[in-house]
Amino acid sequence: MLVKKFAFLPFLCPCSQSSQQNLFCEAVQNKLLPSHTYGVVSGGDPANIPDLTWQQLKEFHKTHYHPSNAR
Repeated sequence: MLVKKFAFLPFLCPCSQSSQQNLFCEAVQNKLLPSHTYGVVSGGDPANIPDLTWQQLKEFHKTHYHPSNAR
């Protein structure tokens, strides 16, 4: 199973968001595991967060943080 085979990847990444190694590791995980939790950067891209408007944040929260989205 692909997920089990590459489940070690998150532990290879350093904690720092600004680390080049971490950015590379996240990109690899996104490509290798696109439909798995490890394939998604849950906090978003830090470079794009300052561009987020209050209305966009409220709409995103309303859409995604709802009990009907629980798996």
